[in-house]
Amino acid sequence: MGITILLNALILPLSLAGLGAVPLWDILGSRLLQAVWSTGLGLLSTLCIGGCLWADVVRDGSGLAESYEAHLLRRISEEEALRSALTAKLEALQAQVERAQSASPSPTHAACELCGYWDANQNKVAGHVTQCRRRAARSEALPNQGEKVDEPPAKRP
Repeated sequence: MGITILLNALILPLSLAGLGAVPLWDILGSRLLQAVWSTGLGLLSTLCIGGCLWADVVRDGSGLAESYEAHLLRRISEEEALRSALTAKLEALQAQVERAQSASPSPTHAACELCGYWDANQNKVAGHVTQCRRRAARSEALPNQGEKVDEPPAKRP
């Protein structure tokens, strides 16, 4: 069908241009030659269009569409089988993850006793606790701005 449309798009403008081509009419000169020329272009375009349509009809009757449909149905069934296999693997992996999570309880640790900071990563909490204690020690060691300090602050163990 696509080749029919393509040839129609090419031949039809040529035949219309031939009918209105003034320099060509001047060369041909007589009305009889003009009629023969127009008829020839029309016949050529009709034969090309008819040939293309006939080729489409013959191709449609060749069984090509049925074999392509069978090929597509086979591909669809293969893809569905692959999808079901992948779905079964995914369900097995999810079940394995759930069993692993229920078998070993997740470790818990305490939050910072000074400010309550908590993170799933225990190392982050330990580092925060150390920094939080240093800040608290510095804030206790610094005097209030209005007071004079006579003796140095006592160290806390």
